[in-house]
Amino acid sequence: MNLNNRISKEELEKIRDKIKKVLFFRVCGTGMGAAACLLKEVGFEVFGTDRDYFPPMSTYLEEVGIPKIPFVNINFSEYDLVVVGNVVARGSQEARKIEESGVPFCSFPEIIGEYVLKDKVVIGVSGTHGKTTTTYMLIQILEKLGVRPGYLVGGVINGRPSSSLGNGDYFVIESDEYDTAYFEKTPKFIHYYINHLILTSLEYDHADIYSSIDDIRRVFEGLVQSISGNIVFNNSFDSIDFVDGENAISYGQKSINGPKEIRCEGDEVCFDLFGKEVFTNIFGEHNVLNLSAAIIILKRLNFDISKVLQACLNIKLVKRRQEFLGEKEGIIFYDDFAHHPTAMGLTLESFRKKFQNKELSVVFEPASSTARSDVFENEFCEVLNRADRVFIVEPQRSTSALGAKNIDVEGVVSRLNKEEIFASSGGSSELDCFLENTESGIVIFMSNGKLLGIKEKLFG
Repeated sequence: MNLNNRISKEELEKIRDKIKKVLFFRVCGTGMGAAACLLKEVGFEVFGTDRDYFPPMSTYLEEVGIPKIPFVNINFSEYDLVVVGNVVARGSQEARKIEESGVPFCSFPEIIGEYVLKDKVVIGVSGTHGKTTTTYMLIQILEKLGVRPGYLVGGVINGRPSSSLGNGDYFVIESDEYDTAYFEKTPKFIHYYINHLILTSLEYDHADIYSSIDDIRRVFEGLVQSISGNIVFNNSFDSIDFVDGENAISYGQKSINGPKEIRCEGDEVCFDLFGKEVFTNIFGEHNVLNLSAAIIILKRLNFDISKVLQACLNIKLVKRRQEFLGEKEGIIFYDDFAHHPTAMGLTLESFRKKFQNKELSVVFEPASSTARSDVFENEFCEVLNRADRVFIVEPQRSTSALGAKNIDVEGVVSRLNKEEIFASSGGSSELDCFLENTESGIVIFMSNGKLLGIKEKLFG
């Protein structure tokens, strides 16, 4: 690696007045796209480039007016700073071009930390599951309370940008444990100057950079130790046993605070939380847990709890989180950003409860490096067993998970068939056939990838 032009956090502050034009390299990632829009709002001229543009992020970038620079033969010298996405691999041709360009470069968590978060009251939302959803819930409640927080969400939201500077002291940010960049192998969240923390869950994931659950625990332990404000944590997870102190408060299945007695009352869901009755429009136990975390952190920050609870009555979800896509020939289609078996299982369970008498078909694409590996092969079998019909998209590339083999898609299909689940696999033509033979019920697309473009094919 040639790191002569790699800019540290301290140097970013020193050269701020010299930076006018910023290029986000591999801008189409959810975090990168949101960060690019935030930097544009700060006042920089922001440009983006990527190998491939696909919805919803490509649409979002167009809407906010970030120019797309052709990926081939980029003239780096036209820019004052290059922000490098973590999909750029060490030693790759892309990395070498950036290093040899002579232009300063950094990661998006570093520049957001130094140019946006440093002087804010930062609420970080972290954990294996539910980060994006909980972050967006917290933003909505704050806005209903008359607070316009700054925020950065690692997903696309209908009707609003994925990031905003806001107009006050609070900033809510989805805080990811994935690595920052090929030249900065630390979790993104260490760059965010987090004052208050939500920890939603902790399980093994990101097998391409973490070798065990203990590795992940260590980075979260470090994060917790750095927090001077409130820590709200889900004690349903045995792996979260390192959080204590007067500034910490629990929620979850084992917590005296709840949520408890989750029940449906017409079109609303009702549950008890620290002795208060909460009504909301969202369904699914995992979403109730996410909402509980948002409520508790605001209670700890001394917001009027009666107004907080009133704000829970009409909560929206980000795109690709149990998102209703539409209905075709009597079949109802949903989209879910799925890549971990635990979250998938909770989502399928919530759909089973909501649509009790309808056939449930799942189209699953193992897209992330961990999902493409055999790390969770058995767990995926168990989770998909909750559906009536399953189609698995054959991965387009091999896994990069540490010490793991590729997922055996045919083996998973065979095991599901033995459990009397109608299951098949393949590419575009096989997927078309699977959907053509779906006669009724619910279809859930489950992946954090492109799903062979099937959603665009069906719904434009």
